[in-house]
Amino acid sequence: MQAVMSKKVEEPKYSITNKHCHEMEVASDDKLTVTMRKEEPLHYTLEIESLKNLQKILSKTGLNRYESTEFEASGHKWRMILYPEGDKQRNGANHISLSLEILGTEKLSPAWEIHALLNFFVYDHNKDQYISFQDGKVKKFTAVNTELGFSRLVPLSEFNDNSKGYQREDSCKFGVEVFVIKGNGGGECFSTIDEPRKNQFGWKIEKLSGLKERSCYSDEFTIEDFKWKLHLYPKGVSKVKGKYVSIFLCLQDHQKIPSETKVYVEFKIGIIDQNKKKTEKTGTIH
Repeated sequence: MQAVMSKKVEEPKYSITNKHCHEMEVASDDKLTVTMRKEEPLHYTLEIESLKNLQKILSKTGLNRYESTEFEASGHKWRMILYPEGDKQRNGANHISLSLEILGTEKLSPAWEIHALLNFFVYDHNKDQYISFQDGKVKKFTAVNTELGFSRLVPLSEFNDNSKGYQREDSCKFGVEVFVIKGNGGGECFSTIDEPRKNQFGWKIEKLSGLKERSCYSDEFTIEDFKWKLHLYPKGVSKVKGKYVSIFLCLQDHQKIPSETKVYVEFKIGIIDQNKKKTEKTGTIH
């Protein structure tokens, strides 16, 4: 007897190796998936009307980053952080650096961990689409590591080249999506039982010709944690009435199986005649 279940997995559109992109906490080369799309980022967009003016203001105030206002996504509070000249402390000099910082963690347990998938965006004015950057890795936000992202997202030499489309008249736009991974997700397993234990059941019927009912059931029996009965129609079911004996294998405890779960069973039913010869029929249930 065999139990059957299944799932589906999607593949990314394509991957490229970007030697300029590094995680905030790691300085080694990283493989990113880069795609284009029309739709705006789901959770937050940051538009800079004048990148040069922003850089001047940051320089005058001794800052190296712009922090967005707080926003909520996936059950938590965040802010996106832009380093217009790169996060130099994380090996991001001469690059656009983007990161995400988690906020409002005071109410979480002391050893809290938030696992999330991050997707950063840069708008391409030439193609009127967003360029998506992600690596498919689950990021772990902790009390020690509250800010994660990519310190070398795009080299400034490319970003400041107007022909590339990252800027138009000194304006640019960024975005982010964050999907928190929770550990209570569902799942399933495909399994088979090729040689079940105690896989035989015998049913002796006394005075078959004297049965008054149209059909009768055997006693309940168990094979591999499932309960079964045989259902006998001595004169056959309607389609073959008077020509054949009809007998069926019935699953009794089907209510304990989830509604979308499928069970496939192979079986043989044998009938012994008065001359001790055995006749077998093979069938399936699914």
